[in-house]
Amino acid sequence: MSNSAFVDKLSDKEKIKLMEELWASLREPVEKYNLPDWHDSELENREVKVSKKESSFTEWNTAKKEINNSIK
Repeated sequence: MSNSAFVDKLSDKEKIKLMEELWASLREPVEKYNLPDWHDSELENREVKVSKKESSFTEWNTAKKEINNSIK
């Protein structure tokens, strides 16, 4: 069975759990991934916008709850 066929059979909650597990498996030093230079400048730009109250962050646990509530 292909991965996409497997994923297609999962419920939305199961898919979210799988995504969480995948992201957790990628938690390694950022240096391993050879990220492009523009990532740093983008992060700096976002921090400036947040400090000027032009943007905001959502805590990950809050975002997960909102996502889970939207798929019920």
